[in-house]
Amino acid sequence: YISSTVSGNYDCFRFDLDKFEQTYDPIGKELSIYRVGRENENCKNLGNSWSKSHSGLKNHAQSSSIDVLSRPVFEAKINDSEILSEITSQEDELILKKKFIINSCRELSKNEQQQIFR
Repeated sequence: YISSTVSGNYDCFRFDLDKFEQTYDPIGKELSIYRVGRENENCKNLGNSWSKSHSGLKNHAQSSSIDVLSRPVFEAKINDSEILSEITSQEDELILKKKFIINSCRELSKNEQQQIFR
């Protein structure tokens, strides 16, 4: 059974990203990206799955039944060369390379989260 939705009840899936080729073609841009984090996640231990838009992040949270107000939500800036692949979906998902480098990262306030997920 294959589902396009991963349940929000699972903390993390781990894939060996070294086994995947980079399919994203970088053009030298800095991008703002967004992520609903795992419990206790912070800017020093972030996962590789991100969204490139607020609407994609909201779609991800809704389809995965994630209680976003009980989890950290992050905004980061990266160079697009850190993207391993872009997945065409309602979530606007980006998979970042293993050991990706972030230019900047911050956790969104509860007020900012409510603006996105209302």
